[in-house]
Amino acid sequence: MKGSYRMRHPEMKDGASMHYLMAVSGALEANAPYKYMMLAHYYG
Repeated sequence: MKGSYRMRHPEMKDGASMHYLMAVSGALEANAPYKYMMLAHYYG
């Protein structure tokens, strides 16, 4: 995949996308979506 990527700290609005990535990975446990919003808020 070609393109440029920019790394940044997560924001609360990224919680849904983080949850989706965990759910489709199959290797990781997908917790409730609000937990990813909290992670982004407190640790972002």
